[in-house]
Amino acid sequence: MKFIVSIFLIFFSILGYSEEGMIHLDIGRGEARLPIYLMQNSNAIATLILLPGGDAQTGKIIDGKPSSGNFVSRSREFFYAENFNIIVVYRASDLKSLDYPYRINEHVKELREVITFSQNRFRKPVWLIGTSRGSVSATATSIALGESMVQGLVLTSSVTSKKNRSHCYSKCWNFKNADSSHSS
Repeated sequence: MKFIVSIFLIFFSILGYSEEGMIHLDIGRGEARLPIYLMQNSNAIATLILLPGGDAQTGKIIDGKPSSGNFVSRSREFFYAENFNIIVVYRASDLKSLDYPYRINEHVKELREVITFSQNRFRKPVWLIGTSRGSVSATATSIALGESMVQGLVLTSSVTSKKNRSHCYSKCWNFKNADSSHSS
């Protein structure tokens, strides 16, 4: 029997271990849960936390997989094939939308939980990849948590908005005290 178990373990260690599926993280807001789609890659060199834009909806769940057409959500297989663990973060169950003020405040707290989950589970460097409004969450989280928690940041289709500019400048970011030594 030990021989069969040994062969079984060797076989699966050669093939590599992977796990895939939806997980609903407790985010400390009553019954609210944060849905994440996890793809564990035994050959991973880092973990990519993918942050969809818009309202970060999962789309329909088909065969246990989110069908969202968002760029980072639909690209998860390509990233996985390049030897990364993948976590796609969707909108918390108690929300109907993810507006800008939420993304730079509460969403950062939620993403801290996701990053901690990732560090405990995978023990790999964490990179945030945000697209469109997800780039707002990725940037705010990277700034707030720093390089001890976020080792890399990739932004795609980043957003700007004249309409909300004065709101963000006055309430969200303090550019007046920013280091001016990096200006061109």
